[in-house]
Amino acid sequence: SLAGLWNDWYGDYYEITDYPRLIVRFEDIMISPKEVVSKVCECGGGELKDPNNFIMKADSAKGSVGAHKGASGLVSALTRYGDPKKRVEGMTGADLDYARQHLRSDLMEAFGYSHPPKL
Repeated sequence: SLAGLWNDWYGDYYEITDYPRLIVRFEDIMISPKEVVSKVCECGGGELKDPNNFIMKADSAKGSVGAHKGASGLVSALTRYGDPKKRVEGMTGADLDYARQHLRSDLMEAFGYSHPPKL
């Protein structure tokens, strides 16, 4: 399942203790790109080359043809995923129950997420 893949993928990184790791949430880059990129640079011992000339591309990086036609750009992604109701649009009660039952609570909490509401 997608929930199982998410648990395994992020769980493996989250549980690493042998070396430093950095996990950056995509939504943090979407909402505060300059601040997040600056902190990532600092974490790696660097700094933004020209912070006054920081540019965030708002269009989809995937382009608009073929399989990527209709892909989310910055504005459409923020509109959809920034709204708690739109975030679960199209999901059934069973889908949301499955997510609540199978997404690892420790990872959800660590990454600042909450389980989806009941319909």
